This record gives sequence, C-alpha cells and structure tokens, in this order.
Amino acid sequence: MVWLGAVCFHLRPRAGMCSFCCLCLTLFLVPLIVFGEEESKVELSPGQHIMLWMSEQLMTLANWIGKLIANLINVVLVPVLSYNGFGTSKIVGSGWAVVRDVMNMFFIALLLILAMVTIFGGEVGSWSVKWQKQLPQI
Repeated sequence: MVWLGAVCFHLRPRAGMCSFCCLCLTLFLVPLIVFGEEESKVELSPGQHIMLWMSEQLMTLANWIGKLIANLINVVLVPVLSYNGFGTSKIVGSGWAVVRDVMNMFFIALLLILAMVTIFGGEVGSWSVKWQKQLPQI
C-alpha cells in the first residue's frame, strides 16, 4: 500500500501513504456530505428504539470481529505466504502433486460408481440414481 501512495504522488513512502489515505477519505466522505438526507421526523416506538440500539451493537461487534480476523490474517498468513521461495519449494510441489492425484482418483471413482449404478438398473439397495440428475451435482 505504501508503494501505491509513493508511486501515485511521487513522495516519500510515509507522505505518500498519508496522501493516499486523505484521498480515500475524501472520496468516501464527500458523497455522504453532498447527498446527505435530512433526518426523518418519524416517531419510533420504544421497542423500535431498543431494536435499533441492539442492531447498532451487533454491527459494532461484527465490525470488531471483522477487524480482528483481518489483523490475524495480516499478522499470521501474510508473513507465511510472502516467503520468497514458497511456491517453488520442494515440499509444496510434492504436496500439490499428492493432493491433485488423490482428488483426481476420487473424481474418477465417483464417475465409475455412477456408471456402474446406471448400467445395473439405477438402484443399489435403497439408493436410486439417475445419471442425468447426479452428473451435474458432481
């Protein structure tokens, strides 16, 4: 993000980031000011006030949880995934090959089971199958 501000404004990274944040705040706040509506004069019942307060509290809680998850991702996952040789490391290559091959075998086994059930009348015990319905679900 710092490089974006520096590239856009040809400033030092900290000044560029500050300018970028000010630009974003301006772009998000100006429409709220320009298109702001007057407060409605609708009277709310006490139950509606309570529900409004509860919904505001739930939104605040959801906002805090979202920020916590974003910070955890930023602190934990970004350093792990930004490891320089991650994509080309030997363990990732061999792990990807194993997972890919197992999933391919699973998919082929499902297709074979579907073919066998279709060939032998479409029923196995209490399980009835029509390939026209099952194939799109796979």
